[in-house]
Amino acid sequence: MPAWKYEALFVAIVVSVVAYLSGGSLADWVGAAAVLVTFMHAQISFSFQEAQGELPNPQLPCYRWSGRYFVSKEILWIATFVLLEAWPLLIGAITFVTYPYWRKIHRNYRKQLRLA
Repeated sequence: MPAWKYEALFVAIVVSVVAYLSGGSLADWVGAAAVLVTFMHAQISFSFQEAQGELPNPQLPCYRWSGRYFVSKEILWIATFVLLEAWPLLIGAITFVTYPYWRKIHRNYRKQLRLA
């Protein structure tokens, strides 16, 4: 199975558990769905960033800023969701802010498995 499917499945499970444990209201489930779809968008964004980074002359020199803005906005969302006590959304934002790091670890691990 491609790595992106494992990542999406992991996030879907995490946000579903949090939505359920938060009371399972419609707002909790809609928030969980929003987190999952936003996460899947982020997967594509990071794939584009990686592809640009591998080019000898990136077509979009500002591609490096995409990841920086991504993490910065998630830090701000974390503060907002704590203040609102929006727990499924908070878990989503924490997942997003850490995604660039665990994505790199996960991708390197899968790459090593293919080389072995």
